[in-house]
Amino acid sequence: MTSTPKNVEQGRRPRRRIGRHVKSQRTDGRIRRLAVPFGVAISYVDEGGVRRQVSDQNLR
Repeated sequence: MTSTPKNVEQGRRPRRRIGRHVKSQRTDGRIRRLAVPFGVAISYVDEGGVRRQVSDQNLR
């Protein structure tokens, strides 16, 4: 059976909880990009339990 490489590839992704800042920045950019075309105020919880509102005015 040569199905070992598949298992190795699947288990290659490290499930580490590091890079919280990077994750928040990524979500921030995505939400901002989505907020521009929609023009709707989006509220999301940032790291540390801080609620942030992204509106059309904030983006401009």
